[in-house]
Amino acid sequence: MAVPKPPQIMANLQKTFDTELELHRSCSVASDGVAMHIAGTAATIDLGGGYSEGYFVINVTTIAKPIAGTWFDLRLQGALDSAFASAVTLAKIVLGDSTLPNNELVGPDKGALGTYFASFNNQYGSEIMRYVRGYVHAGGTPSTGITFSAFLAKRAA
Repeated sequence: MAVPKPPQIMANLQKTFDTELELHRSCSVASDGVAMHIAGTAATIDLGGGYSEGYFVINVTTIAKPIAGTWFDLRLQGALDSAFASAVTLAKIVLGDSTLPNNELVGPDKGALGTYFASFNNQYGSEIMRYVRGYVHAGGTPSTGITFSAFLAKRAA
């Protein structure tokens, strides 16, 4: 299994937005265990049966001032079936309280507004994860919320 590269903050990098690869339209999330969605409908993308790679892109437009111990773990999950019975994490971006002893947090102050991306591919072990979706894990006091949009972008040739 390939180890995903750590998430980074985009620095003057632009990724082409394609509505067919949209995972979450800008709206607030303030709870744990929420599938990303577009207008209330869970967004699942069928990548087909072959190998795919690209970027998991998150654009954070608002995030409440981090409360001690609060974080948002924004994940790209893959699965063999569209029901996500056995979902695996293909990429993740973690934002939140910068005092947490967690080296997975990204961003200059671990809760900054802006656009973040993480490289991904849909191979997990020897299997190709045909279906992908965005998923939010939150910890601490997530009721303060985060507003973001998410999409997949193709890797430039």
